[in-house]
Amino acid sequence: ISSSFDIRKNIGITMKYEVLQDGYIFTHGCNLFNEQGINILDSHDVVSTLSKYPRKKGFYSSTVWIPGNFLSEGLITVGVAILNQGTFRIHFHELDAVAFRVVDNIEGDSARGKYTGGFPGIVRPILKWDTRREGTE
Repeated sequence: ISSSFDIRKNIGITMKYEVLQDGYIFTHGCNLFNEQGINILDSHDVVSTLSKYPRKKGFYSSTVWIPGNFLSEGLITVGVAILNQGTFRIHFHELDAVAFRVVDNIEGDSARGKYTGGFPGIVRPILKWDTRREGTE
């Protein structure tokens, strides 16, 4: 478990829980907030197979992956939830489940490049750019 992450690395947030009764269908969600309390993103698990079928009793874990060079540097607070999407019934929601710091070591291969000044924004992905000289293909 880490309390700080290099801005360029993937970040995995894992929820571990126990299902006490067979037969429930539910999914997972997470909310990310920056230091100013701004909601950076919400994500629901709409891709894993288990989120579509009734669960059996037992212990489970679910990890959401945030790609490197996506979040901006600073303190991130994470909320986690277990919910039904169709009826939007929330079984569990903890707004301040965990917090971590995203750190940009200014080594030149993050989205900031070689720029060393302040770099604002809620997210900081490396986006695809297509630059060419006009009149050429």
